[in-house]
Amino acid sequence: IPDRALAEYKKYEGYARQRDFEKAIARLTDIEAMNNDKWKLTAQSQRAWCYTEMGKFDEAIKLYQLINQPPGTLWSIQDCYKRWGKLDETIRTLTEIENSFPDQAANAAWHKAAYLNEAGEREKAIAQARRIMKVYPKSDASSKAHQLLESLGIKTGGGVVDDGD
Repeated sequence: IPDRALAEYKKYEGYARQRDFEKAIARLTDIEAMNNDKWKLTAQSQRAWCYTEMGKFDEAIKLYQLINQPPGTLWSIQDCYKRWGKLDETIRTLTEIENSFPDQAANAAWHKAAYLNEAGEREKAIAQARRIMKVYPKSDASSKAHQLLESLGIKTGGGVVDDGD
């Protein structure tokens, strides 16, 4: 392959498929050092993904923050925090997505409810699910919130649940 960056990227893909992340990262670092704008962002994004897969969440988050292409990088950051077990940071990042990107808001709100429920934060999950049904009534997230409430034994009556909050 005459394009050196492409050749290195193809090597990276092979190592990544084999989950040999050290070698994969070495290829990506070589690509970044080429100062080829076409490939640098791709290499950085893939390196952050490798760090995430390796459980090096702090390194992945720093790189996603450097890349700074929201909302995509914010979704990746919240995924890192979630995998890392940092629920408060996960929720804070999802709140940032919800408040900053209207087209992603309902989905971010739903992830908060699901993560709170998964963490055993029943009352917070219920409150979030109710909020979703009230704020995003026509979204897929509202349907999921309804199902979550039903699974928790909360009767919704098929409509928006409003307990005055």
